[in-house]
Amino acid sequence: MVAIVIVNFNNLQDLKSCLGSVYKSSYKNFKVVVVDNGSSDKSVEYVEKHFPKIFLIETKKNNGYARGNNIGMKFALGKLKASHILLLNPDTLMDKDCLKELTKKKNDNAILQPLLLLYENHKKTNLVNTAGNVLNYLGFSYVGDYRKKAEAFQKDKDSALCSGACMFLPKKILQRIGFLDESFFMYHEDADLSWRARIYGFNIKTIVKAIVWHKYSFSRNKKKMFFAERNRLAFTLKNYSFKTLLLISPVALLNESSVCSFALKEKWLSLKIKSYFSGMLMLPHIFSERKQIQKKRKVSDQTLSKYLSDEISFSEIKLPLPAKAYNYIIKSYWNLIKKII
Repeated sequence: MVAIVIVNFNNLQDLKSCLGSVYKSSYKNFKVVVVDNGSSDKSVEYVEKHFPKIFLIETKKNNGYARGNNIGMKFALGKLKASHILLLNPDTLMDKDCLKELTKKKNDNAILQPLLLLYENHKKTNLVNTAGNVLNYLGFSYVGDYRKKAEAFQKDKDSALCSGACMFLPKKILQRIGFLDESFFMYHEDADLSWRARIYGFNIKTIVKAIVWHKYSFSRNKKKMFFAERNRLAFTLKNYSFKTLLLISPVALLNESSVCSFALKEKWLSLKIKSYFSGMLMLPHIFSERKQIQKKRKVSDQTLSKYLSDEISFSEIKLPLPAKAYNYIIKSYWNLIKKII
């Protein structure tokens, strides 16, 4: 039995279309859990009226993506006895055969994600939102194969990371690796969960016949940078071995100075500085988590290095230096150290 967990915060219009697509599924052995993070747009009333069979959890406040999903997952595994969890953003539309394809390929040793396509101008497209997210060795994470045509993907493939917009999680993996890191609040928690799964010896796969359309647009909100930058550094401190952290430190320090200079130019330096102070307050939690992760590690960073990107190739990200120069530096340095990670 699959439990579909949807976290909603003032997203009524998207939630309507999302739930409509879910209940057209050709796979019927599922239950839906909606966790409402204190919406004020009558989302709760809508769900209660139109979908009385949905398990609705009202948190009364905005707990963020991570805690909201954790509440839903724990309820689904405990009360509903779900064998698998599908985390689904409300700004998505699920193809009717998506669940069928995911359950057909289910594997207790792998987190699966569908091929996420773009939903633009109120239309379903055949352009890729992500076919599995990319992880740069400095901790930057972004969507992979962005805007490529879906027809280019004929076979399922291993991916570095899953996108939090939709991921299919076996109960076994959650019991082994734990849940989303609630201290992240939002951004990078999907990368953290995915990489933790890889450290513990599990795989990440994109199932190309399972389709979900995502109303995706890359956020250029400067406030996003506080969480994105803080959590990027928290992610590396938690999950990389001490040797890896030591080896990447010269280029990581260069990167930080470059990002700060770039933030000054783009007028979000105060948020970047704030992210450092907030990150320092997280250190006791980070080191506690790190101790457990490194203790239970099954796969070395050397083995996992094949999933790390040595450049940033997502056109929507503004780089702190001219793109060619920046990528030349980080790529050249990675070539020097990757064999001794």
